[in-house]
Amino acid sequence: MLRSFDSFVNAQCFSKTDLTKQLVMDWTTRKPNEAVSTQCGRISLLRGLAAA
Repeated sequence: MLRSFDSFVNAQCFSKTDLTKQLVMDWTTRKPNEAVSTQCGRISLLRGLAAA
């Protein structure tokens, strides 16, 4: 999942070291036909990065 986040950030041409609210919201928004558990996994990943 970390690799997916890295690809997402690179596709957004994001160059800052801080996680912006918009970037987090875009990454954690539930996708069509996606299980809630998958969305929760992405949220959990970002919580871990924010705490580090």
